[in-house]
Amino acid sequence: MDNFIKKIKSESLAGITITSQFQTHRFLISMKVILFTALLLTGSSSLAGTNTFSESAKTQELTLKNANLSLTGDRTFEELEFSLLSSTAIVDSDNELIRKFQLNSSDPKWPYLLSILYLKLKTQGQGDNNYLLDSAARMARQSFEMSRGDSYGYLALANLLSFGKQHEKALTILEKIKGTFPKENWRADLFEIKFLFAAGRSKEAVARIHLIMSHENRSVRLAAMNLCATLCDENLGSIAEKDVIVWPKSSPSPDTTIVSARYFSTKGQTDKVRKTLKEGLKNFRGDIQLARELAFELTLNSPTNPDYAIKLLESGHTPPATAATPSSELLMRSSDFKTLGYAWLLKKNALLAESHFLKALALNPTPELVLNIIDDYRSEKFTSAGLLFLEKAIEICPGNSSLHALKGALYSEELKGFSMSENSYFDAISLNPRESSHFNSLGLLYYKFNNLDKAMTSFAVATALNPRDANAFYNLACVEALKGKNEKALAALKKAIELAPNLQALASTDRDLTSLHVMPEFSELTSGAPSH
Repeated sequence: MDNFIKKIKSESLAGITITSQFQTHRFLISMKVILFTALLLTGSSSLAGTNTFSESAKTQELTLKNANLSLTGDRTFEELEFSLLSSTAIVDSDNELIRKFQLNSSDPKWPYLLSILYLKLKTQGQGDNNYLLDSAARMARQSFEMSRGDSYGYLALANLLSFGKQHEKALTILEKIKGTFPKENWRADLFEIKFLFAAGRSKEAVARIHLIMSHENRSVRLAAMNLCATLCDENLGSIAEKDVIVWPKSSPSPDTTIVSARYFSTKGQTDKVRKTLKEGLKNFRGDIQLARELAFELTLNSPTNPDYAIKLLESGHTPPATAATPSSELLMRSSDFKTLGYAWLLKKNALLAESHFLKALALNPTPELVLNIIDDYRSEKFTSAGLLFLEKAIEICPGNSSLHALKGALYSEELKGFSMSENSYFDAISLNPRESSHFNSLGLLYYKFNNLDKAMTSFAVATALNPRDANAFYNLACVEALKGKNEKALAALKKAIELAPNLQALASTDRDLTSLHVMPEFSELTSGAPSH
């Protein structure tokens, strides 16, 4: 069985109702009517609950990554928003957004972003689709009910309508938002590009992109151009693609260089990515964003030249110091130090890697960053060094149960240290006894060391804590089948497949479930599963 599959969880949502204030009472009433319609269109009925994704058990781990972004958890609201709005790829923002939502539960912008994220995850087929749709609608409603002098909830609502193929209604809402919140027109413009593409009005979408390219805010310009780069194949073919490729020559700027490189990245053309960014740095030496993009490309996306990446971030293209920023190091973000840490790992220098990783964590002391850094250690097979870093990280981010669970997973998977792993899971459970994934991970540890009785108890606790945890139900079915409890195993397996139908194929070939093969009900459960 797979050891320690990361879970995504948020606390139950209280029903917070705040009267929304628009310029006209009539508009407010019409928006509430449209909100109700949108919830019906998306089939959402659950408006409170616990956020957990159903994930494949045993052999599949949910990984949400976007190669064009620095996934370090130190992004501002605007950076997170732009990454969600301007990319068709799934963004590694789930835990980060949920944490910020919990810390700012009365701020409508965080449920607004979560609503966008859940719809994106559903579009990409990640997790429990019905749950994701319910969650997106619930977050949109919560943001809408909180919105007073901003457009977040209304934009989330329009996004729901467009997802439900109600593109013209969504575009109508955007026009009203522009009239009511003129300072936020750029945000509505970005949504308008997406909705126009979805409605098949591609030429209008591209025209809107070219208008936004003159916006004073660099992030807005980049988001608009990135939309063109990521949506052109699906909607416009060679028209927008030509724009993206020729931008650095026809409209030379650091922005057009970055977007062209991102376009080549979506195509998997890493040589063109590096060539485009290097040419941009020749023309725009000193642009830190270009340096960051290339350093990230040279390490995380296609690790080929860590020395050059180190030079880019440490000296070669760092802007000169000013009175406001007396040292070049102050200009560096947490993500820059993380990239440097990984570059030093590529050079097999664990001491310098840890030094830079700790600097990244000092700027951004979040569990999400720790998880990403540990992924770097594991990818380069520096597990022992990763555990040493994790011990220090736990001191910097105390009280986080997921970090203790991660330590348990490292001991279990890499070092085969049963006692250390078990104790780490116990620490995680003592910090968060309601987290089902901790019990599921503990059960996997017992399974690995053939203590099936304790494994079965742990999986049973996980299913009791979270009745939507397909992972735990599947693992419980496997252990019960191995113990000869076939009827109970079949019931648990049926529940797991109801929650996550993609487990059907896994069950059809899983040796742990061999004792169930003689049961007609098992054949019915697994019939239609693809052959291997």
